Amino acid sequence: MEGLKRNFTSQQMINALASDFVGSYIQRAPKDLSETWEAYCKTCIDKGQIAKLQAKYDKFNPGKDTPDFETTGYEDGKTYTLKDFRGKALMIDCWATWCGPCMAEMPYYAKVVEHFKNDNRIEFIAISFDSDKKRLEKELKENAHPWRQFWCKDAFKSQLAKGYGFNGIPRFIFIDKNGKLIAGDAPKPSSENIIEYIESKLALSDK
Repeated sequence: MEGLKRNFTSQQMINALASDFVGSYIQRAPKDLSETWEAYCKTCIDKGQIAKLQAKYDKFNPGKDTPDFETTGYEDGKTYTLKDFRGKALMIDCWATWCGPCMAEMPYYAKVVEHFKNDNRIEFIAISFDSDKKRLEKELKENAHPWRQFWCKDAFKSQLAKGYGFNGIPRFIFIDKNGKLIAGDAPKPSSENIIEYIESKLALSDK
């Protein structure tokens, strides 16, 4: 925020850039979110934009109850909600077969899942945003994925997409064992130090 004020003289530009940055940053639910929000409110003087982002900030602040949603089990066709996953931390990979970046993350996600395969504190799942279920079936038949698979047939019109403010995928959501938000837009499996990141969050959740 200080950099914006040093490099730009137009307050309108500062407002726009600060709001754009914070809007994306909020979804990651970082540990310094409250400090960042405070700095943003001192930098941006557009009260309308601040009010617009306030609701997003309140929803994605770490420790908040996560927005609930329904998803369909790929194999059993049953409807699941977040309550069905309570008791373990949950990492959700939201993806689709047509999404190149999503497919590129798959090998990294597999490595993360393999690393934590004997850790009963966390479960890894994936929720497909494919509208064409036959395409999804083809992918899952040809490539075995070592995690439970679900299907969100309404894709970006779904509770999931709207509740978490999706504007694209891949998207990784991290929730603690009590259903509290850790990150609404968690680092991707290909991110540096992803194992350490997950382990640090699990350790905090255990306290």
